[in-house]
Amino acid sequence: MFQYAISPAFLMIGLMLLFSRNTKVKNAKKLLLAVIITYLPLFIAFYCMSASPITNIGIQDFALDIVMFGLAVYAYFNPKGWLKLITE
Repeated sequence: MFQYAISPAFLMIGLMLLFSRNTKVKNAKKLLLAVIITYLPLFIAFYCMSASPITNIGIQDFALDIVMFGLAVYAYFNPKGWLKLITE
């Protein structure tokens, strides 16, 4: 249920990054940094939810978020490698 509640936020982030793919690397890195910063409090909330006995949530429920965070960090530190990866 939590994933359904925040899915519009992830949709907005994804569309923002999709539409900004033709911007300069400097601007794209700023957008990626914003995504990375916003994921950090989200992971704290994920930890609190997974530690709660009320919710039946495990690491598998957050796997997609962990993958997206990893891709954002990779693209931030290696922007040229990311461009080669998506254009091939």
